[in-house]
Amino acid sequence: MTAKPIYGRVRTGLLFIDPHNDFLSEGGKLRPRVATNSQPDMGQPHKEALMYSKNSPQRRPTSAKLRRLFAISVSSLALLPMSTASAQTGASPVVYEFGRPARADEHTYDWYRRTHAEAASARYGIPADVIGDGMDTWHWWVGVDNPGFWRESTKATSKSPGNLLGVKVDFLRLLLTVPRNKRFELIGLINDPDTVAADKPDRYGLMLDRMKEGTLTWDADTFGYSSGIIGLQLFANKQFDPQKWSLAKYLEDPASVEPPYNVGMTCALCHVSFNPARPPASVHEPKWGNIVSNIGNQYFREGNLFGSEMPHDSFIYQYLTIQ
Repeated sequence: MTAKPIYGRVRTGLLFIDPHNDFLSEGGKLRPRVATNSQPDMGQPHKEALMYSKNSPQRRPTSAKLRRLFAISVSSLALLPMSTASAQTGASPVVYEFGRPARADEHTYDWYRRTHAEAASARYGIPADVIGDGMDTWHWWVGVDNPGFWRESTKATSKSPGNLLGVKVDFLRLLLTVPRNKRFELIGLINDPDTVAADKPDRYGLMLDRMKEGTLTWDADTFGYSSGIIGLQLFANKQFDPQKWSLAKYLEDPASVEPPYNVGMTCALCHVSFNPARPPASVHEPKWGNIVSNIGNQYFREGNLFGSEMPHDSFIYQYLTIQ
């Protein structure tokens, strides 16, 4: 028999990951859970309090050691020179354009939400509206600062000399360069049944999938607009200046100009897939009846989110493309 592992306090660390800022941001949904440990602010001593009990016999690391540990953790996750996430303040001048109206014979997310919430409510005795709220969070909620984080990642991986690996973290570019009928084949992404491919550029010159008119049933400021891919949401960029905007300039160097939209990532990106009992007739145009939200996307090649444009004979591309 294998002996039970012993995790000694001296050689065991705690990695606190909060990618959606649900704990650490004042607007986070789970902020109240740690509020008593983070008053009056979330400065270094209070962050330490989350990880070390005041009764622990172990001496807490010094501030210098914590800074080194934090730097090592961040470097190991991204290897990128990240800066503070872009602030989203004020009103946005961005005008979103919808696609064709949803037809009467088409099931929309509203139908999917209602039928699954009612079925789960009958089975488990939980109110259907509560289950529906949870489904909205799963499918569309990206967290508090998530779009700003990915925008800063885009800047850091544009032409930055610190981008040692040469990867591109630019979801807007991916949406513009990988067409709807190639996303599943190349990356394993699942298209949103409530969207259609753009038939012409919008007022900003962007050929982005558009939500069918009548399918937006949530607050776009909170949950964003569907990008056409389940799990990637578009948010109007409040730093966007129409007078300075140039699509050609953005594609050349995305750090040089603010785009109309920032892109956020939801839980559903990695978890939504096709129902094996009801697969779609076309993987490019699934219906909501073909979708399962928590099965896990076994087709997803997540490495190609970041390395699809790298030279195919590079080691990093070969590593990412099999992930």
